[in-house]
Amino acid sequence: MLNLPESKLIGNSSYLVRFALCAGTHWASLVDSVIQEQQMSRMVGIFVLSLLWPTLAWAQGTPTVVQWINVFEDVRQHALFRDLKMTYAKAPAANIGFTPVGVMERSGVDCVVVVSDGENPKMTRMMAFPTHSATTYAFMQTVAAHEFGHCVRMRSKHLSLELWERVAAAENGSVERLALEKLLSIEEAYADAYAFVYLKDMHPQLYDEVLLTMHKLRHEPTFVNPFYQVDPLYVQLKSQGINGKLPLHDQVQAVMQGAKFY
Repeated sequence: MLNLPESKLIGNSSYLVRFALCAGTHWASLVDSVIQEQQMSRMVGIFVLSLLWPTLAWAQGTPTVVQWINVFEDVRQHALFRDLKMTYAKAPAANIGFTPVGVMERSGVDCVVVVSDGENPKMTRMMAFPTHSATTYAFMQTVAAHEFGHCVRMRSKHLSLELWERVAAAENGSVERLALEKLLSIEEAYADAYAFVYLKDMHPQLYDEVLLTMHKLRHEPTFVNPFYQVDPLYVQLKSQGINGKLPLHDQVQAVMQGAKFY
């Protein structure tokens, strides 16, 4: 989910609301033309993008907003996410706290995917994590699937702006704050579970490598925060893996139950 810098989260509980309105209206940049173009030539476009992605990514540095949208639209075709109602927006990099790609609530859709626009050191750092260019596109798809996992949880009312407002109002270190940090960490783990079920289904040959890459990202100091305490999920994935015989959504639930967050 789209998060804010810890200092702003703690210091001003109305910042979340103001940022949501800003990113959702004034800064919104819907890209219908990009999506329409994809729908006209999806099979050719996705195939070519998949072939050329390593070259594009490393030649151009960090991905652009349009490149990210292409990745999200690709992942959106998967059975896990096909029925999601969502749209896209961009926001200034300065307004992005923990992650350069995220989702937000908006009335009438399940979520809005927000991509930071402009120079973003966190985006650059994140894109340096794939171990070689052949895994870059699969890594980005996994990130996109993670955000769509948040969308699924938002649609089912497990994740909301109201929850973040409660975090902002809770005293740092209090029992309530610690409980909310655990709750949001579970939501973060759910999003990762969706991402890895997607990855295992679509790229089984790259699963182990991308899983390792994502786990390293989780321990990168730039991305560590109290709401991302997801190690039980990675222990479960590495020890027991994913039961591919189950229906896709049941695979997610089985992984989370095995992780024993509660």
